[in-house]
Amino acid sequence: MFKYIIITSGLVVSLAVADAQVVKNYKRAADKFYKQGDYYSAAQYYEKSLAGNKSAQNNYEPYQVEKKQTGSTQSKGVNPKVTLLYNLAGSYYKLQDFSHAEPYYKEVIDMDAAAYPNALYEYAICLRANGKYSQAQQQLEKFLKTKPAPEYKAKATLELANCNFIQQQLQQGEGHVKIVKLNSQVNKEGASYAAAWMNASTLVFTATRSSVDEHNKTTEYNNALYTTAQHSGSFDEAQKLPITGITSTHQGVATFTPDGKKMFFTGWNTLADGNKTFAIYSSENGANGWTPATLVEGSVNVEGTDARQPHVTADGKYLLFSSNRPGGQGGFDIWYAPLKEGRPGKAMNIGTAINTKEDDGAPFYFAPANTLVFASKGRTGMGGFDLFSSTGAFGSSWSEAVNLGYPVNSVKNDSYFVSRGKNLLEEAIISSDRASLCCLELFSLHKPYHQYFSGQIVDCENKTPIGGVTVTATNTSGQSVATQTTNMEGYYTLETEIGKEVRLTAVKDKYKNEALVAASASSDTINVGQNCLTKIPDPFKGQETLVTHDLRFGYNEKEVDPASYGYMNDMVAYLKANPTVKLEISAHTDGIGSASYNQQLSQARADACVSYLVNAGIDASRLIAKGYGATQPLEKEKDKRGRDIPSAREKNRRVEFKIIK
Repeated sequence: MFKYIIITSGLVVSLAVADAQVVKNYKRAADKFYKQGDYYSAAQYYEKSLAGNKSAQNNYEPYQVEKKQTGSTQSKGVNPKVTLLYNLAGSYYKLQDFSHAEPYYKEVIDMDAAAYPNALYEYAICLRANGKYSQAQQQLEKFLKTKPAPEYKAKATLELANCNFIQQQLQQGEGHVKIVKLNSQVNKEGASYAAAWMNASTLVFTATRSSVDEHNKTTEYNNALYTTAQHSGSFDEAQKLPITGITSTHQGVATFTPDGKKMFFTGWNTLADGNKTFAIYSSENGANGWTPATLVEGSVNVEGTDARQPHVTADGKYLLFSSNRPGGQGGFDIWYAPLKEGRPGKAMNIGTAINTKEDDGAPFYFAPANTLVFASKGRTGMGGFDLFSSTGAFGSSWSEAVNLGYPVNSVKNDSYFVSRGKNLLEEAIISSDRASLCCLELFSLHKPYHQYFSGQIVDCENKTPIGGVTVTATNTSGQSVATQTTNMEGYYTLETEIGKEVRLTAVKDKYKNEALVAASASSDTINVGQNCLTKIPDPFKGQETLVTHDLRFGYNEKEVDPASYGYMNDMVAYLKANPTVKLEISAHTDGIGSASYNQQLSQARADACVSYLVNAGIDASRLIAKGYGATQPLEKEKDKRGRDIPSAREKNRRVEFKIIK
């Protein structure tokens, strides 16, 4: 019995060692795939290695840290399991499958955060991509306290800004932009991206589709160009565009000259170390289809560097592309070369207003608005690649790049913008992995175009911004079409229908109403500039009674003279700005005429003042009209000799406004 137990125990140990060997084999294969850049395969084998470890863990621990040998100067290594988890997380991270990467990064950090300090940063990127913005901010702040290398410090600082920008954009909402994923005839298995119009009805795009290698009996996923015809807004089944004369494994990202007869596209290979080499090719559409592709001549392809993502401007004058050649800002920059008869000339860097130290590419020039749209990872955005725009001209200056915002951009990657509408976002297509765990897909983008009026309101006296001003746009019929309240810095932006004339007015308590502008536009935005509002004066200035001789009435007339409307309008503004004030309005005459006549005249004039204020919107319950005739003179109208004193009579002819509450 004892012998049987020993044999059984030995069998258990043997099985455990065998299991451990399988685990090691999985890990060895995973490490090989990881080194080659095949992160999908690496992730699968790392997962198998972890699963195998769980089945053998009661008998054998393949991830046990080796003890330092006696007399050895070699420092104690990192727990191999931490390394495996980090590589597994990194495989999913490089595949941009952040939902799978996130928990493995957390395990690495929980087990040994110091082993791989950059894991904190990568974990934060996963959290941000998975919509956990506050947690991402916490991890980024924690990472920055570890004093990372300058490159990672800059990245983490930018990501912190991204988290704030994302939350701001999401709070604003989608607005009027409508984004729809293209149908299944276009978006199939794998990736579908980088759309371009060959002609009015034919869309060309790049797709990653599976194919079987008959020799090796393996399934491969390569990028190739596909075409599809558009009918009534829908697309037909996509067909592969045959490309010959090229040895590159992958082809894609095409662009066409205006006549559709010449195509430029990218060809690339993946090296043994996982890195990629890119070059730009061209082909011409002849009687027998597309000619064999050739490398683009001139200064587009530079030996030892990469060129990719070509785009021909709508007028056929320029070829834009992305390259990591010397002379750029860092990473991939956007370059452009003049085209003459379809042949590119000397390539030039588009400049620092566009390019950053990170990767910038996927250029598209929208001629109707002189606007360059491009993708960048080097600016504050919503994460990954974001789409930005800048206005300008080739060989001249470009405006500061502006993020196209949510929902054009998402918290994942957004790139490869193309538009053929009259306005930039009217009829566009973008590439985004917002709806996928791994891959770019094609989305249509439509915005019912409006014009925008923006400006700032300040105080006329001290030029300080005024918040809380209601700015209203009315059409030519006087109907309100848009309204907005200025922010604390006095800024506003109103959206109205494009090409329609509007009038803008500004209203604020204790300020006079102001007409700002009357205009229409065909461009995106009209900068109204800075306008000022004048504070409504306090006619009483701390007194309860205001005596005025500025109100005019015609001789023997009972109605307010038009020359006095300005004064009465000021009183209207004061009463509206002080809604609790009640007034007694008393009218006084001089002594000429009978007492009864003067009494009637003064009452009529007091009533006329009340009527004016009521017609201007003041509640009648706040007003009391009294006529005193000549019973309350301010001065005697005759001297001791009985001679008339005209100046005294003038002073006695008055209207008094008295605050009674």
